[in-house]
Amino acid sequence: MYKVELTRGAAWDAPVVEQHSVERALHVCDIERLAERMLHSARLRAKAVGPTDYRIVDVLGRWVRSSSTRPRPRKFVRAGRTCWR
Repeated sequence: MYKVELTRGAAWDAPVVEQHSVERALHVCDIERLAERMLHSARLRAKAVGPTDYRIVDVLGRWVRSSSTRPRPRKFVRAGRTCWR
């Protein structure tokens, strides 16, 4: 079981705005995609000051991933090769 915390700020001591439990046994990559969708929908419905980042915490309270540790999206060029910049 993991916990997805939507926070205001990227630091690990940033205040938590929303907290969601994920009980399904999924891979961490799937939970990260779920957290990104949660953050996107929370940003759309937030009025003044909403969440800006997310972090994923396991059962023992250890961090697993966050929006600040997420790798940058890769850009694809027309030839089908991946641009790693």
